[in-house]
Amino acid sequence: MLPIEKIVKDLRVPGLKYRIANEQQTEQEKNELVEFTVRNYTAKESESIVEKYKRTYADTPLTPRNFNCLYLADRVVEVYVRKNDLDTDVRGAFSCCRYTIAYMLLSNPVDDEHIKELTHLALLIDRVATQYIGVYSGFGPKGRQLYDLLDEFVEVFVNPKISDKEYRLPLFRNWNEKLKKINDRRDRSVSRLIENEYGLSKNRYAQRRAKKIINQYAGNRKLPEPVCKLLNEYWFDLLKKALLHEEGELSSEQLDKYTKHLVWCFVPKTTEKEKNMLLSIVENLVEKLERCLGAGGMLNDQSASILSEVQFFLIQQIQGLPLELQRFAPFESDPADDAGAMDTSTQPPLGDGVWLLENGSDTRFQIAKTYPDTRDCLLTNFLGMKYDVLPMSDVSTRVSEGRFRLLGEWVGLTDVVNDTEQALMKVVESQVLQRHKAAEKAKAEAEEIKRQQRLAEEQREAERQRLEAEKVALAEAAFAEERASREGVLLAEIEALRLGAWVEYTRDGKTEKGKLAVKIKATSKLVFVDRLGLNRFELKAAELVDQLVRQEARILDSGAEFDESLERTVSRIRITGR
Repeated sequence: MLPIEKIVKDLRVPGLKYRIANEQQTEQEKNELVEFTVRNYTAKESESIVEKYKRTYADTPLTPRNFNCLYLADRVVEVYVRKNDLDTDVRGAFSCCRYTIAYMLLSNPVDDEHIKELTHLALLIDRVATQYIGVYSGFGPKGRQLYDLLDEFVEVFVNPKISDKEYRLPLFRNWNEKLKKINDRRDRSVSRLIENEYGLSKNRYAQRRAKKIINQYAGNRKLPEPVCKLLNEYWFDLLKKALLHEEGELSSEQLDKYTKHLVWCFVPKTTEKEKNMLLSIVENLVEKLERCLGAGGMLNDQSASILSEVQFFLIQQIQGLPLELQRFAPFESDPADDAGAMDTSTQPPLGDGVWLLENGSDTRFQIAKTYPDTRDCLLTNFLGMKYDVLPMSDVSTRVSEGRFRLLGEWVGLTDVVNDTEQALMKVVESQVLQRHKAAEKAKAEAEEIKRQQRLAEEQREAERQRLEAEKVALAEAAFAEERASREGVLLAEIEALRLGAWVEYTRDGKTEKGKLAVKIKATSKLVFVDRLGLNRFELKAAELVDQLVRQEARILDSGAEFDESLERTVSRIRITGR
């Protein structure tokens, strides 16, 4: 079973009403659910498909597979649009892709062929969505074309037919052609901007750098007026030119050193070493300055005159004469002047192609080009039009401070599906294990309950038998007591019988009547004869008592005289009995 199929089969999401008793979906249920997804395809909204179903069908329970198909489509799309930080209006359009995914999951079992179809669809959605990372609604009518294409995407691509390869492939090719035209137009615009802005950026950088060099050495220092004039009127422009076009004597590195030497010459010297160094530097400094001005095409009568005045003040400085000095007003500072000194170790990495969002607004822009030599960034919008050019240090600072928010690298829909699959598989494995343990526990508990019930039943039966035995024992004891009492009475009655008494007794299972003929006290034997005296029957007194107790015998009378014939018979019995 593929992971996705296992997820939609075994996942249990808290809050969803699953129909567990009968997990097999009916064809009617499947068709109704597919119809529900089709009906909502073109709804450009971010509402959860699960929540919409629950609201539409009043929380009617679904089989786990059906509910999980809706949930999985929801989760994948919501993670996709959130991670890629799309604009609100754009997000609504791509959120409706959840209905396509749900439709494809519901319509067929998830097998290898189905996974291929879903992957192809994901690549198609990605191809479109990546064009909209920089699109935002506040741009105006110039961005309408992309919004029109987005409407077309929703109408044409996000519908049940998209699962049909014959329908999908021509549209995919057509869409690629449209995107290629838009991208080509944008790329041409950006290429022109990159080239044009590079020259402007170099000019800005040269100006910033020239200011920085002069401010670094001369800012707020007291210098002779000709030196201040040279720096302001010629040296600043010469530095810019050198920074733009390094050649021969026109080297920004050399100009930096000469600027440092020129200013240092007018710093008070206190040691002999410093004075000797001053002589060494001053010896040919003006000649070097003159050559540089000549190389930069700035040596003329006026600049030569200023150099002569500088030479005069240098000689006075060597001679230790007092100088008339004035404070050199530094050039106006620029935010990027400190770019070289910035600590970038904690700043986010920025490079070409990175998209940024200006916090507090919907404005999105891309770093189309970073110029390492000028430390500038060209920022463009999603149409390839210039948004701004800012120093890299400024952009990094704004990102660090949260004024610009870095939009992360694009996360593909297939990556989201794979990550979601891995995360949910862990949940499913845990849930299945928990359910297995719960089932085992429930089974063990049920068996224990049965055992307890069986034990209780056995105990009840044992108690019942004990009570029954006790009852029988009591009854038998009572019966025995009653019998003993009755036997005593009966025995007394038997002893009171006189000869000639008629008794009905049981003999060999038959009831007979006999007349007591003889009572033998020594053996407690009783001898009975029938009416004719022909048959006789002997019983011990105890045996007769037993028959009387069991109502197998009766005493008919207590005694009577024998007639003459019986008398002779009885006499013989008595004689033989003795």
